[in-house]
Amino acid sequence: MQYTVSMQDKKNIKFITKVLAGYTFRTALKSEESGNILVVQTKDISDDLYIDDKQLVKINHQIFKTNALIKEGDVIISVRGKFRAGVYKGSLKNIIASSSVYILRPFEEKVTPEYLVIYLNSTAGQKEINKFLTGGAIKIILRKDLENINVVIPEIREQQVIVNLYKNKIALQSKLDTKKILINNIAESAISKILNK
Repeated sequence: MQYTVSMQDKKNIKFITKVLAGYTFRTALKSEESGNILVVQTKDISDDLYIDDKQLVKINHQIFKTNALIKEGDVIISVRGKFRAGVYKGSLKNIIASSSVYILRPFEEKVTPEYLVIYLNSTAGQKEINKFLTGGAIKIILRKDLENINVVIPEIREQQVIVNLYKNKIALQSKLDTKKILINNIAESAISKILNK
């Protein structure tokens, strides 16, 4: 029997993750090289699968009790504008999510963080997100609405196939980008030599 989408399991995000709001800073973030806290913001979520902790803003800030500290395997998704997701893979304990993002902390063993990111960033995932957007020119998604987004959940082995395909796509795209830069540099150099004869 062929395994079709209609036969796949679907669950609301609230049944597979704990949804946590980011931390609201009372003042603008001031980057400091010797900062004790790293901050994840919307701008830190790229088309890559993972959030790079080496690129995060460092600040000096005393954090009191908060649920916004990020753990390994947490999925981070933006609150407004472009609704992109990324997963944190690392061991740092001093990373906090800003109020511009939500933390999705998977507690359902049937879903890998990487698959959840790929799904949320996919056409199907974005279509689900769009059903719940509110606001004017800049759309936002409320936490209660994010919790009700449906996620298609294939079996774990199929999720891993999807994750591997996605990683291969990223690696291939990186190689193509490098080749494109090289070709452009060769062309520019050749044109420059001809024009400067």
